[in-house]
Amino acid sequence: MNEITGFPDVLLQKALRERFGHEEFRPGQLAVLRSVLSGRPTLVVMPTGAGKSLCYQLPAVLLDGMTLVISPLVALMKDQVDALRAKGIAAAFVNSSQSEADRAQAESEVESGRAKLVYVAPERFRSPSFMRILAIRRPALVAVDEAHCISEWGHTFRPDYARLGDVLAAVKPPRLAALTATASPDVRADIARSLRMHQPCVMIAGFDRPNLHLEVHRLSTEAEKRDSVLAAVTRMSPAIVYTATRKQAGTMARHLAQHGVECLPYHAGLEAPERRRVQEMFARGALRVVAATNAFGLGVDKSDVRLVVHSEIPRSLESYYQEVGRAGRDGRPAVGALFFAKKDLVLQRCLLGWSNPRASAVASAWAALKHAGGPVPHEGLVDAVQTRSRMEALSAVAFLESSGLLVRSRVAGPQKLLLRGGPGEPGSEKAAIARVLGGCRGIAREDELSQALGAADGIALKARLDALERAGELKRLPGGDTIVCAPAAGASLEEQHLHSLRVRTMREQARFAAMIAFASSSDCRRRALLRALGEEYLPASCGACDVCAGHRLQPVLSRLPGISSRPRRSRDAVRQGGDRVDSVSAAC
Repeated sequence: MNEITGFPDVLLQKALRERFGHEEFRPGQLAVLRSVLSGRPTLVVMPTGAGKSLCYQLPAVLLDGMTLVISPLVALMKDQVDALRAKGIAAAFVNSSQSEADRAQAESEVESGRAKLVYVAPERFRSPSFMRILAIRRPALVAVDEAHCISEWGHTFRPDYARLGDVLAAVKPPRLAALTATASPDVRADIARSLRMHQPCVMIAGFDRPNLHLEVHRLSTEAEKRDSVLAAVTRMSPAIVYTATRKQAGTMARHLAQHGVECLPYHAGLEAPERRRVQEMFARGALRVVAATNAFGLGVDKSDVRLVVHSEIPRSLESYYQEVGRAGRDGRPAVGALFFAKKDLVLQRCLLGWSNPRASAVASAWAALKHAGGPVPHEGLVDAVQTRSRMEALSAVAFLESSGLLVRSRVAGPQKLLLRGGPGEPGSEKAAIARVLGGCRGIAREDELSQALGAADGIALKARLDALERAGELKRLPGGDTIVCAPAAGASLEEQHLHSLRVRTMREQARFAAMIAFASSSDCRRRALLRALGEEYLPASCGACDVCAGHRLQPVLSRLPGISSRPRRSRDAVRQGGDRVDSVSAAC
């Protein structure tokens, strides 16, 4: 018997084999399980594909009571729950994508104790009914997945994660684990502080990927870069090509497609159904190459990616590793290639400046918010900010929200709807909606729709419309609801907020400098990357990078003219609104 955890290792091995179908633990997993089961707060840093989910799924099988998993991946919760149920594990999820009836059924399973493992998004804790259930059915373990989202220094900050410290203080789970794929010392400290982890056990493991060959190519022109990417993906696929902006993702996808490579773009500017279509095609092998911004990240579950290309230098080593680590998760040889030119540095410094707004922009946003004297439309607030660019204005407003100074809410407006396939049979819900719209396309107030469908309130109406949209019977058109902003109760912009902003900016600049140093170095790539990520094993020479073993891919030195002779063009293109970067701080 393990005196610390109360669970013998042989029992953990048995659960691994019989419930999850694996013969051996991956590096670091057993140590993490011992820590989690012992009741010590545990912060787990493991790369994508290293088996983080097992670190809370296996305890869920062994512990009495429920394991609650907090995850931002709403779109993938059903897939994860279905996979667990196929293993005989009683799992459920509760989120906004469910119908009212399905959500009530799931909450009933949680309240009754039938669900051993429950997935929720952080926004679920706004629900008084769900908090009431947690007061009755206290979790035996709470696992915060993608925990870097809790940190303003992380690369996908979500404000609702910032409330988790208060939630956990109310719930008081006997075991707490936070898990993330990459986290710098700053982010790790922020996670522990925000979740109120007292002397957490920090476990960092699994970052060494000997099967992943890392290489860097410095090029002179955009033409060289495009042709080098084309040569790389022609030779190796499936492949992901990461770009810095949405416009570049579209341009790269078109270039590859024009030269016979089946490729589609993926970025936050696409409609959700199109993003799902691209991701699903890539996952099942129907699409060999995706040209994407960093929006193509969370939830990518494909083990046989042979190549990840960065066509511009990333903003940090953490984001670079998380993205390049999506190659070779099946353990077979794979390549991570970085192609960049000098102009990339100009573009990234420009984007870095805009996503970390100046103190004057934040002060202007706060003054505009206070001057409004009440809720103001989000777009109107952004337009009122005195600043050098719209992107900086968006970032200034986002900073106020992440600092707890601004509250964003949705005001329901008239619904713009399109009925597919005609008005429907007499007496059907579609026919009732058609009467209100005056045809198959139109605008209707919420109260009119509720009366026509017999919906008791806005929640019930939303559930009816959600069901019809999922069934392909109707489509919501943009322009209905309005996002409004208001100052948080008793809030004021203080010097401490601006100091926090200045510190964040300096850290972001330091991270970018470290990324440039990595790309420019003549030292072993793998050693440098592992050192930056906090891994203890540091090989003197890896034999799996361009410095130690040479390049596996060769750049194409094209004679076609590029745009690097006019480095201000990329800055101007972004300033005119012709391009967008996908990052939370830039409010994509």
